[in-house]
Amino acid sequence: MAHTACGGQGGRPELATRRGRPRSAGSRAPHVQAGFLLPVPALHDSHPGDPKVGVNKRGDKDVGLTGGYRFGVAVNVVVICILGTALAIGVVAAVRQLSYRVDLRFDTTHDKRYELDPLAKQLLRDLAAPLEVFYCWGFDDDLKARARDGSGQVRGEILAREYQPILQGAQVRIRQVLQEWAKATPHLELTVAYQERQAMKVEAVARKLGIEPKQTLNRVILRHGGRQLEIPLRRMMVDMQWGMLSVGRVRVQPQPPRSWRVREELVAALRSITAGETIPIGVLRGFRARMEPGTDEYRVVSRMLEGEGYDPVPLDLTAPVPEHLRAIIVGAPRAPLDAQAARNLQAFERRGGRILVCASAAGPEPFQRILEPYGLSLPPQLIADDEKNRPANREPGVLESSEMCVGEHRIVRGLKKRVRVFMGICRPIVVDAKASGQKRATRLMEVSPHAQADVVRFEAETGKVQRVPGRRQNLGAACVAVACERRLDAGGTARLVVVGTEDVFQTRALLGGSLYGNRDLLLNSVAWLTDRESAIGLVPRTEQQDRWISTRKLELPFTVVAVVIMPLLAALAGLVAYYVRRN
Repeated sequence: MAHTACGGQGGRPELATRRGRPRSAGSRAPHVQAGFLLPVPALHDSHPGDPKVGVNKRGDKDVGLTGGYRFGVAVNVVVICILGTALAIGVVAAVRQLSYRVDLRFDTTHDKRYELDPLAKQLLRDLAAPLEVFYCWGFDDDLKARARDGSGQVRGEILAREYQPILQGAQVRIRQVLQEWAKATPHLELTVAYQERQAMKVEAVARKLGIEPKQTLNRVILRHGGRQLEIPLRRMMVDMQWGMLSVGRVRVQPQPPRSWRVREELVAALRSITAGETIPIGVLRGFRARMEPGTDEYRVVSRMLEGEGYDPVPLDLTAPVPEHLRAIIVGAPRAPLDAQAARNLQAFERRGGRILVCASAAGPEPFQRILEPYGLSLPPQLIADDEKNRPANREPGVLESSEMCVGEHRIVRGLKKRVRVFMGICRPIVVDAKASGQKRATRLMEVSPHAQADVVRFEAETGKVQRVPGRRQNLGAACVAVACERRLDAGGTARLVVVGTEDVFQTRALLGGSLYGNRDLLLNSVAWLTDRESAIGLVPRTEQQDRWISTRKLELPFTVVAVVIMPLLAALAGLVAYYVRRN
């Protein structure tokens, strides 16, 4: 009976199917795979004679896959690939937008060279207009003048051996800061070029800026909103000794800087060029001044002032000085001021005005009305100092030296023994040592203790100055530049910077790159007069633009996630996949 119940096969027919034998042909059952129930076509719709049917090792018939099944699998694979690609693109786009808001990298360098300055990050994220940054480096005219042979030819091997390593180290530091800037905003366009290998790129930058290629070398140029600002390389290199290796000159070996101010100078320039408002500066015109509208000196100085966030405005002293002017530049008038102009200038100083006075060696104006309250005077003399004279092609009475800056005033602190200042023919400034506590005069530049002065006579008819023979006097350490400050009875503070020469505005010295510090002397004086650190108008921060999370606080959580949690998740996913396949 047991044999009959099993159908003559030792058991029920359906049990054979459960033991691994295929179902009957033509059957259509759901396909079960890894726990998913997918309605797909039957695995075989063929007859025993179908060529698609094979035989396995046990002798059982093994069916092949139909065309519909293969097409369904291919469609699923294509759809999965498309969805995966779209998801990857979306993740990359989201991370790109998020990276401008939150920096999740960790700077492990000892000097934090990859960490953005908070002010720079805020200014960069506030940008709404494109900011173009150019840095072209190479052997400029200043460096070539330091490596010439006896015939005047440039010695390329000296440039490559002595100066290229210095320039290479500088460009690495500058490029690091600028590249970090570019990662903080999509509005920054960075261009870096090496003149010796990318001359065409340097020429393209020069055409874009409207200047000569040699004027682009060894300086960072920022252009934003119609304004342009330049930061010479030497301003970022503290205590740099550029040396002199030309034949026939006193040999001085170049020495790399002991410290750098790359980040500080670039952030200050970024703050200046993205300023929300400009500071109006009056520039005296008339009186045959050395620097007045229409002259080459005015064009060069106005371009520098505009790049630093100032607005130079031509000024006539026939009327009182407007209230909105923060400071005035009196650019070495060669004709004496009339009584009305002197009174207007004095009234501006008495109400807390700030004035930069540059005396003219060819003009008799003593500026007595504004100098007397500070205990200063400009005698009719011209300085002769061999120790502070030009190092080459000496001319009597021409001052040019890197050792004239004295003291720790912020105007000359960065210029001391770093770079030469061209003062030309200069008048001495007499400082009264008995000035009261309400007045404070700080010497900025001095000549040597062996300096002498020639008494001069100004001829009004010819407009020339004549040295009086036999009237040379000993000056001692006379002052040629001074910064003064005094408290006013009505409240407030008046400031005054006096320079005893008009040659401080000489265009060759202002554009002298690493040779001269006249540009820094002028801009530092204007910055001190206008309280530059507090006067620049910055865009106010908002809660939306603030850095809402600290990167350092995220260091521990992200380390735990990357090192512990993510490997555990991967292991757990592998166990789940193994369990599903086993069942």
